[in-house]
Amino acid sequence: MYCFLVGDDDDYNQMDDQTKLRNFMIPGTKIILPMNTSAAFFFKAAPELLYNKVMKEGTNNAVDMRRLKTALKEAFIDMLLGPTPVPSAIKPVMEIGLNRDFFTGRPVVPESLAKLEAAERYTAATSEAGKFLSKFTGTQEKRLLDPIEADHIIRSIFGTAGAMAQWFSNSIAVASGERAAMTDKQQPFTGSFLRADVGRRNEDLFYDFKKEVDMRYGTYSKMLEREDDKAADAYEEKHSDILDFYKDVNKMDSDLKEINAEIRYYGESKDTGLTPVQRREEIKLLQLEKQEMLDDIIEMRKEAGL
Repeated sequence: MYCFLVGDDDDYNQMDDQTKLRNFMIPGTKIILPMNTSAAFFFKAAPELLYNKVMKEGTNNAVDMRRLKTALKEAFIDMLLGPTPVPSAIKPVMEIGLNRDFFTGRPVVPESLAKLEAAERYTAATSEAGKFLSKFTGTQEKRLLDPIEADHIIRSIFGTAGAMAQWFSNSIAVASGERAAMTDKQQPFTGSFLRADVGRRNEDLFYDFKKEVDMRYGTYSKMLEREDDKAADAYEEKHSDILDFYKDVNKMDSDLKEINAEIRYYGESKDTGLTPVQRREEIKLLQLEKQEMLDDIIEMRKEAGL
């Protein structure tokens, strides 16, 4: 019944797979109810994914097999094997070391920031408290914790007190005009029960697809470098559907980086000439632009044979 109710909901469809599996969304609202137990795997995650796979097969929003396997595997590991036996004081350290948030299933530090210097690894959503703590853990280039990781530590270890510290530091920055206004999702008490204003489905699927395309293209290029033409020809024939997307994927990646740079500008610059609320609206529009730009990603993944 739940799947029937949310199946045609645009907000539900734009949520990334891991958020869908770990929360019940109340249709027509921004409210989500967290669910991340072993029972949730059997009675929500597995049937919901299989329902979506069967009902959307052959449509524009069809769930490809790689996406299904990845979502089921991550849900299984997190809900049945992870993170309950791990002491709460150790868990965030493990998550940072593995660069994986056990609850959301996503990287702690986004792939788009991985190649930046430590001090620059933060987004418009990173709290001022996280940035402040990060400064004490190293230099501009190398730090024990970058701002996003420091943010994760504060939130994971100190719970509600940490969330309040983040909110308080952000409120000061908003009041001084140094930071965009906070979203409902960033509020300390209600945020956990609200979905994000803009879903990440397309972006998550794109980066997963890019990882596969880059791996295949890198392997093919290595064969060409060592002048193993026979192996290269055979590999190209076998994986041509994926290799054909190399240029398109990297062009989209370049466009995404430009949009992310604009988001960082509105989230971080003090001289935008806009109020914190206006800056937040600009960020939301840019986030929507990213998702719309990637609207064809599901079809691309199908064409590539994933």
